[in-house]
Amino acid sequence: MKAGFEKISRHKPWMQWCMLFVLASLLSFFHLRMDMAAWSIGCVKSMKLVHLLQFSLAMTHTVLSILGLLLLVVRSRVMAYVVFPVVMFLWVVPTFLRMTMGFNLYSELIFGALGTNMHELSGQLTFVRIAAFVIFVLVTYAMAWGCRTYFPRLQKLPAIWVWSASLLYIGGTTAIVPYLSQHKPEVLIPFVLEPLHGTDAERKFQLETALVHMENEYKPEYPNRVLLPFYRQVAFAYYVYDYYRVPDIKKSEELPSTRWCSDDVVVVLFVGESYRANRSSWNGYHRETCPQLSREKSNIVNFPYFKSYATSTASSIFGILSDASCRNRKATHTSFISILKKHGFEPKMLLCRTTEWQRNPQIHHVLDKKVPFVALCADTAEVVAHVEQISAKTGSQFILLEDGTGHAPYDHELQFARFGNSRDSDKYDNCLLQTDDLLYRIIQTLKDKKAVMLYSSDHGQSFGEQGAWMHGGALSVVQQRHVFSFLWYSDSYALAHPEMIEAVKKNAGKLLSHDDIYTTVLSLSGIECSVPNLENNDFTKVLNRPEVTEFVLDEDK
Repeated sequence: MKAGFEKISRHKPWMQWCMLFVLASLLSFFHLRMDMAAWSIGCVKSMKLVHLLQFSLAMTHTVLSILGLLLLVVRSRVMAYVVFPVVMFLWVVPTFLRMTMGFNLYSELIFGALGTNMHELSGQLTFVRIAAFVIFVLVTYAMAWGCRTYFPRLQKLPAIWVWSASLLYIGGTTAIVPYLSQHKPEVLIPFVLEPLHGTDAERKFQLETALVHMENEYKPEYPNRVLLPFYRQVAFAYYVYDYYRVPDIKKSEELPSTRWCSDDVVVVLFVGESYRANRSSWNGYHRETCPQLSREKSNIVNFPYFKSYATSTASSIFGILSDASCRNRKATHTSFISILKKHGFEPKMLLCRTTEWQRNPQIHHVLDKKVPFVALCADTAEVVAHVEQISAKTGSQFILLEDGTGHAPYDHELQFARFGNSRDSDKYDNCLLQTDDLLYRIIQTLKDKKAVMLYSSDHGQSFGEQGAWMHGGALSVVQQRHVFSFLWYSDSYALAHPEMIEAVKKNAGKLLSHDDIYTTVLSLSGIECSVPNLENNDFTKVLNRPEVTEFVLDEDK
């Protein structure tokens, strides 16, 4: 082998350039085949000149980008043995997971995994997957070592030339594409969209949908980023930055607000876990997943068309607590909890079967230290005991409750194993029964008080639809955005606020979302507050929105 290396190393520079170009082309083909297969095949099969040019341009750009990376590998040990393995890991492993486990490893899913318990992660590990990972690491280092060994003549290229040319090209295009997607997405449409087909109206709809996705999803993990062969690496870097970046936001208590009802009231905001709307028996699911809650149906308003802010817990809770919206995903004020505290409420936070997501830097900043007590509950009985203790106090109370039941690997108490445990889908439905029991028991604790509870899941869950599994996927995955939500109210609360309950019922058939929770919770608490970014978002007042018959995502634009 050593003799072979020495023989290759004696090749003329132009031959080594050709060999490096061939290697870059092979990696580019892998990228297009694994990540962009549908787009590539569509371009080639159409046999139209414009589509062939699109494919050629994308392939050329990909080859040049990877060639620049390989040159840096040849020129630098750090690039070869530190950066290159990381780049390959974030490039190849998601493809491997998609092929072996059936789900896309988006950057947001990575942080969701890091924020959950090790039991969930270990449940996905098998000997074959671990062995494949070890082999992948060895192959990656062998490739880096081979590049540095095969191309010694290229190592003599001036460092300033290699670094300048490679980084300017890779960095420049990596920066240009995100910029264009936000400001001029129509420029990129020909390169990221499969060839349009169908009638003029259908083509127009495809184009408009693509524009919406590009404007709102570019982080930039949207999987049709043909012009970015390293889009996953950029996405990962973006999320690392975004996770720790603390936004510059204003204090919400400084907003003009008044408390028009001073009666003592208990307001509960219950954020559920992974509960998609069409798995509720109230929304047509063939299994009875709400047997206990159905006993209280006369005091419950179901929202069959409710949209989540995001597809992962931390991101959605950030959207729920702040005034960020699906249109404008930047918060300008701290949470509504600051306003509640300003008007005499005692806020409490209860977390059950879940991680401490409030430690997320952005959420912690949005909460603005206005939730002084956090109880980490182990089970339903402990949650109910805390709710009973809090609601027994005098004065107005606000409880922010989040329950992790429904999160993979779908653990639940044995008494709820009604649908069996042979499949994840069955275990998931069992989790919904456990959630149903917790909600019912909380209602029994509060029903003799002036109380109201708004329930909404943080996101949905995928079971193979559109090739997606679990959650943390792209914003366009409907099953991860269409969530179960409802409002429960006690008899005494309805007697005190009949006009609000009537308005909620009138809005039940409209498209609602996490955007509406901020101002709605304030109104349910008897507080009027003008939030600039959230006008017409209070569903205790009749909303100027049409009735809908199906769930849609179009209003993200």
